[in-house]
Amino acid sequence: MLLKVAETAGFCYGVRRAISIAEEEAPRGCFVLGELIHNRREMDRLAKLGLRRAASVEEIPAGETVLIRSHGEPDSVLHALEEKGWRVGDAPRPHVSRL
Repeated sequence: MLLKVAETAGFCYGVRRAISIAEEEAPRGCFVLGELIHNRREMDRLAKLGLRRAASVEEIPAGETVLIRSHGEPDSVLHALEEKGWRVGDAPRPHVSRL
């Protein structure tokens, strides 16, 4: 059986952007609510760099950097993070942010 991989196979540009932001922020320590992207292998790699996952805003210690996952978050979550004074990293895909 011959398997061909398309030249365009891989992550979309928005996911690549989110990964790049996480690679830059993770060594300094940062959190993401849920998963930054839906790829376990890549999430495990980013965790080794220092990216930590939290299931809710309440799990994140005060003063931390929080990356917004590539699929975005509701305004209520963004407001809760800003009210608590966390630094918010904007990692959603550009099309998601516009929506």
